[in-house]
Amino acid sequence: MRKKRRREGERRRDGGVGSMPKGSPERRRRIRIPIRYKVLMLVSTMLLAALSSYLYLAVSLFTRDKLMYTFDLNSTLVQTLAAQVRAAIGVQVKEAGLLARQLLLSTDSAERRRLMADFFLMEPGYLRVELAPVSGGKPLVYYNEKKLEEIGATPEDLVTRQHSQPLSRQALISRTGMLQISNVSLSPDIALLRLVVSLGFSRQQEKAEKPRKPRDGGEGPRANDKPSLLFSLDFLYEDLLRIFGKSRTHETFMVDEQGRILAHPQPEKVISSESMMDDALVRQALAGKIVQGVKQYQGRDGQEYLGAFAKVGMGGIHVFTRIPRKEALRASQELVSRTILFGVAILLVSFLASIVFSRLLTAPVSRLSAIANMVGQGKFDIPIEIFSRDEIGGLARSFRQMVKALKKTQAQLVRSEKMAAFGQLGAGITHEVKNPMTGISGYAELALFHSDDPKLVKEYLEDIRKQSRRCLDILQRFLKFARQEDSPQQRILNLNELVAEAGKLVKHHALLHKVAVKVKLGDDVPEVEGNAGELQQVLLNLAMNAQQAMVGGGTLLLETRRGKDGQSAEILVIDTGPGIPPDIQKRIFDPFFTTKSPGEGTGLGLAIVYSIIKDHSGAIDVDSQVGQGTTFIVRLPGVERKNTGTEV
Repeated sequence: MRKKRRREGERRRDGGVGSMPKGSPERRRRIRIPIRYKVLMLVSTMLLAALSSYLYLAVSLFTRDKLMYTFDLNSTLVQTLAAQVRAAIGVQVKEAGLLARQLLLSTDSAERRRLMADFFLMEPGYLRVELAPVSGGKPLVYYNEKKLEEIGATPEDLVTRQHSQPLSRQALISRTGMLQISNVSLSPDIALLRLVVSLGFSRQQEKAEKPRKPRDGGEGPRANDKPSLLFSLDFLYEDLLRIFGKSRTHETFMVDEQGRILAHPQPEKVISSESMMDDALVRQALAGKIVQGVKQYQGRDGQEYLGAFAKVGMGGIHVFTRIPRKEALRASQELVSRTILFGVAILLVSFLASIVFSRLLTAPVSRLSAIANMVGQGKFDIPIEIFSRDEIGGLARSFRQMVKALKKTQAQLVRSEKMAAFGQLGAGITHEVKNPMTGISGYAELALFHSDDPKLVKEYLEDIRKQSRRCLDILQRFLKFARQEDSPQQRILNLNELVAEAGKLVKHHALLHKVAVKVKLGDDVPEVEGNAGELQQVLLNLAMNAQQAMVGGGTLLLETRRGKDGQSAEILVIDTGPGIPPDIQKRIFDPFFTTKSPGEGTGLGLAIVYSIIKDHSGAIDVDSQVGQGTTFIVRLPGVERKNTGTEV
């Protein structure tokens, strides 16, 4: 029992398997991750984090900028729409005043019919005109029968639609100049609007009063008079369709006080007189007193919209524009998609590069590991052929020194072991030789004692020889053990193409600063030999300088032509700016000379231009007068091959 406990104790001290629980980490197989995979994961993680951060920042900034731009664009668009609608309705109101005046001044019904025939001939989109006294009486009603027949409608249809769409009479007769626009479309395909305006004169007033110019400069009535007539005009929707059908990306429409559509790019919405009161932007516009506003909201179809509205200021009508947020941010989505593709490409390239790099990094380590295993097996003569000058090379050099030291130490240990063995053998030899030597001594004494008996002496001598041979054999074996050994490049350029491309590059930027860019390409311009990138930089520098000089806007002309010598090619950069004073013209090509405020320019732009032209064996001149613009003329030696010119 005591021996069994001792064996169990020894097994626990030795760390035997029997002492470890089943789920201990020592018993589980550890996963070995090579260094190259760790390097790969580190590089991939860093790149992924960098690309993700860039994508987040880029999309956030781009989205915010795009939203601000869209809101500004929507605001500008509704302002323009409101102005156009006011102008169109104003023209109709003035025409109504003029027509009513002429009808009231005429007493002959035939003359009135002739006036109306001429009116309908000039305005074919007008279908019905009614002049009704406010105090009662028979109204004057005229129809454009030719147009009605053309569109497949009858006067009875207009009368029926008139009764189904009552007027806000009290509001109209409150004062002169009040108007109402309503949707009187006829199903299934005739979009029709009705304009009713209150006028403040009668036939007796026209005869009694002298003609005088109205206060607003038109031919209509004075706005402060009490109305005496209601002028009603039915007209086709096509007139407003030209206003509300221009935008390709924005949905633009106009509604009345009840939120019913009066104008829309889709005529069917006008014909059905669709109500937009379930649209959040329309409700906000009609419920409040705000003249103009912008809003991001959710439409009735569930989409997010960026919208804007504005009051027209006539008849309680409003104009609206909106664009789906997804459509407005389409460029942002494309940026995300392209960035993801770019990031995948970068990760793939980085993955391959990391594999190659990690292999270069870990291959010497793997060789050192294999050599270490062989050294562990006692093979010290394996060459370590790693001679890099980095940390791996230093490790290899240290490893060589270690192997040499191990080899020397092993040799010393071998010798020590051999000396220890000699010591152990010496004790054994002493014991082994002692017994035969004792026998030899005894037999020699016996032989001397029995020297008179030759037979016994011979036997003793024979025993002495046997014991001597035994000693010799022992000594020879010892000696045998003691003696053992351990076995920018230039090319031919089409100057017209170069200038045309430069014009495209600066056109949009110049338009933002109210500068129109024109390009005039010569018909017989020699080709030139040069660096396309450097010459493009020359054109962009000159064009941008010209645009910056035209603070209030102007025109920038890029022109090419054959030089006066017939061999060279010339580029002219002409602006309509304020010009350059003569004293400044002498210094404009000097490095670091600038007329801009501190922090706005370095004064190196024209100096670089001058240097590039000189490198191309060309010349640059400036022709400018204060108040008459500036012309820069770039001359380059031509290579005789003609190209066709155009004017852009």
